[in-house]
Amino acid sequence: MILRSALPFWVEADLLRSRATDALGLQNMADVLADKILPGLSVLTTRARYFSFLCWVRNRLRRYDELPIHKWEVALAFAEAKCHPKDDRTAGQPGGDNSKCRYIGSRNIFNYLDNRDRALRNPTVVFKNPAWRAYRPSMVSLGLIEDGSPWNLTETGQSLAREYEKAIRYRGRGITPLPDAACLSRISNGERRILRTVIGLNRRRIQDGDSTSLSVRRQFVCEVERRFGQNIASLSPDSVLQRYERIRMRGQTDLQKALHAAVIWEWLSLGLNVIFVGWSLEVHAGESHRFMRSLILRLRLMPRNRLPTHLTSIDALTKPETVGRALAAIRHALELLPDDHRVLFFGDDAYRAFEIGRRLLRDKSIALKGRVERFLRDLYILHQQAKGDQLWIVTGQSGNYKPALGPSLQIPPSVQPHAYRLSAFGQIVRDLGGI
Repeated sequence: MILRSALPFWVEADLLRSRATDALGLQNMADVLADKILPGLSVLTTRARYFSFLCWVRNRLRRYDELPIHKWEVALAFAEAKCHPKDDRTAGQPGGDNSKCRYIGSRNIFNYLDNRDRALRNPTVVFKNPAWRAYRPSMVSLGLIEDGSPWNLTETGQSLAREYEKAIRYRGRGITPLPDAACLSRISNGERRILRTVIGLNRRRIQDGDSTSLSVRRQFVCEVERRFGQNIASLSPDSVLQRYERIRMRGQTDLQKALHAAVIWEWLSLGLNVIFVGWSLEVHAGESHRFMRSLILRLRLMPRNRLPTHLTSIDALTKPETVGRALAAIRHALELLPDDHRVLFFGDDAYRAFEIGRRLLRDKSIALKGRVERFLRDLYILHQQAKGDQLWIVTGQSGNYKPALGPSLQIPPSVQPHAYRLSAFGQIVRDLGGI
């Protein structure tokens, strides 16, 4: 079964924005849950053949040196640029054609086709975040390299490097652009066999010597196959989440509980982030009081606030109806949260975020205005703890909120759900021929 656009694309990393937009520090809990769903991978490990390529590069170096590795990454980018014309460079990016080959450096490599020496001497002109740094932790987890410098290859990593060498038949001397056969989409059968085994896509049962991470990934593959079967190509984020929103806790596996927890956490995170980012935008526009009035009004209309139909990006953050949707998302998360929150891996730090929402929606001991003021103050405290000296808003001497100064500050115009590695994993599965 080919896993096309099946796994949730709502978890994909946004390549056009900084990861530093986690205004309230809610990513930490998402990372904890992601480790229970797809451990050993990340939102950046999107292409299976990078594992083969990086093993091959590491095998070519007699002593460990990071700069030559990055130069080899540029050499691969030149091969990709040749295989995929300039019009295809948005492949895999938001708004791009996901059917085409996605690779690191696709944005800038075309600027250096006539000046290859410069790009090979200074890889930073092609990419800021090299593949080696993004994939190295996963290579350790998959058992391809040893943990710690000099990151020597394991026996499995050496086998994968040999298969890549056999497939690309590189005959160059030094670091030069790689042949077309090095393209990330041209995985050989030998590479595919090894990668499917270490990632957990093969059919064999988990054995005693296998790692816990491999066991959990294999369980996830079985769960996806069992839940969605032949309809795997028609899945959407909404249909995936509906399967885990309301499940009986008794008899569920840790994986199913983690997926259920992720749904709850995303509704809460979406609601809190939409309100905080919208409020920050209004503070910068000098309309903080207008936003507070809108929040109070929507709290009065709480039963009529409509829940968003999908866990996808939300924009128009300062509009009253958007504020209402955010409140409905918080309410929905509180309804789904079990009495014992620790059953779903939520520790006290995470529960604090739920408590902030609960005090806003359910504490009738003080008036609406006081609840809203306390709610925004609680969000501001979370923001302080998350951003440190990179605050979006600050408090003045009189206690009012005002814009933080800084020429590089850019508040995002939309709020996106956190990443759980699912879309990245889906691309890896497609690369390797499906489940």
